[in-house]
Amino acid sequence: IKEDIEFTHHDHFVGVGFFNLRDIDGDGLDELILVEETAGKLTPYDEAVIFSDVKDYIHILKWDGSKYMTMWVSPPYTKRGTKFLVEDIKNTGKKQLVVLTPYGTIQIWERQ
Repeated sequence: IKEDIEFTHHDHFVGVGFFNLRDIDGDGLDELILVEETAGKLTPYDEAVIFSDVKDYIHILKWDGSKYMTMWVSPPYTKRGTKFLVEDIKNTGKKQLVVLTPYGTIQIWERQ
């Protein structure tokens, strides 16, 4: 069975750079968590393409019983290479989204 998962993405969408399935909200169903890659300009250069004004966005998509809906979108990361994991690193009983940014920093996002 083939099914395409559609999601609202930003202008100049290039593709999905990284994704995972994890139950981040504790309801027993995995959410689809992905990194959307965008580029403002695509410039041909000696048989290659140079991307400028790149941005990564993390999306969390939740199954509503018939399709995936956007649950959350991060602010933009202005370099490529954003990675994440989902774990309860604070031992609170709730999972956090731990983001390794392309700037060499770690961010922890958590539901209120």
